Amino acid sequence: MKRAVQMLVVLGVLALLVAMAGCGGESSGPGDGVVDTAARKPPPPPPVTTTPCKLICTRITSQTPWTTDLFTMYTNGTGVQMLSLSGAWSGSWAPNGTPGDIRVVLVRGGLLYTALANGTDLQQFTTGTEPELEERYEDIQPDWSATGIAFSRNTGHSHPPMVFPAVEKVICVKRLDGTAAQLTAGYEDTEPCWSPDGDYVVFRRYRMAGWDSDGQPIEAVSGLHVVPAQGGDVVPLLAPGTSEPINGQYPAWGRDASGQLRVAYRYDYGLYSVPVAADGTVIGPVEHHAGAGRVDLSYPDWSPDGTQIAYSTMVYDKKGRVLWSTWVLTLASDSSVKIGDGLDPDWSPPVFGGS
Repeated sequence: MKRAVQMLVVLGVLALLVAMAGCGGESSGPGDGVVDTAARKPPPPPPVTTTPCKLICTRITSQTPWTTDLFTMYTNGTGVQMLSLSGAWSGSWAPNGTPGDIRVVLVRGGLLYTALANGTDLQQFTTGTEPELEERYEDIQPDWSATGIAFSRNTGHSHPPMVFPAVEKVICVKRLDGTAAQLTAGYEDTEPCWSPDGDYVVFRRYRMAGWDSDGQPIEAVSGLHVVPAQGGDVVPLLAPGTSEPINGQYPAWGRDASGQLRVAYRYDYGLYSVPVAADGTVIGPVEHHAGAGRVDLSYPDWSPDGTQIAYSTMVYDKKGRVLWSTWVLTLASDSSVKIGDGLDPDWSPPVFGGS
């Protein structure tokens, strides 16, 4: 349930991710009537020894030169295991399997690969020359469901009405039988995430209209959109009370503990979610969960039971190095716990037992 490594310079020391007020914002942001559940933060419960789920995260192993790898850990931060695949990033779990054979999809060298969760049995998944898709410059941000693997393909092209240096990125789906479909075109479409039933994909759409007199980009389109997995019309995920798409990033489609479908996303350094119907239509107010302060929160992902959201935080240290951490938010208590380093966490299905 994925997305791009997009880093914003944030000054200050990571101290509190809680008790932050909702940011309100413009109508294309969180929307009117934001319900702030981040204001009350009781102490978190103690972690258990093992959990039925694991997270796969990206670790920055070197910043000079920039190098990444993937690792897995239980959702309480124990049992860390490196995949030892230098240059790999943006991992996503298969929707089913056993502890011994469950696979992950990942990005390496601009293509998608699958591997066992320990990093062995690496197999190339995309070729860049699939006949159903535009030729690829880079495949990124995979998300795996029973329907197939959705991802964003950087085509390397910039054409009207796009404005240089914008480059077209398209949402694609490739199935395990090798067939593929391109769902979008003509925009910078990134960060795809499957609906729980595998019928729709939510993603972030962006297109720049030009430059203003101060040299700043003018946005023509920016926000969350939904497209059917079999192809069809792209529909904006409208902010409540507006005719504009929610101006969010890193959308994550899941169910809360009551079974209600929700799309979580990052906006203005904070984490929010909104209830949606099966086709992605927004049906209720935006809820603020955490952040909207000096620390950048991003990459949310729902737990399978809907009781928690994993996410990443980013700060810069005094030497200018980027520091990423992985946190788990328990929704019932509005409490967040740091469980380790890394970014872009993806929650596995509950196949690992637990106590």
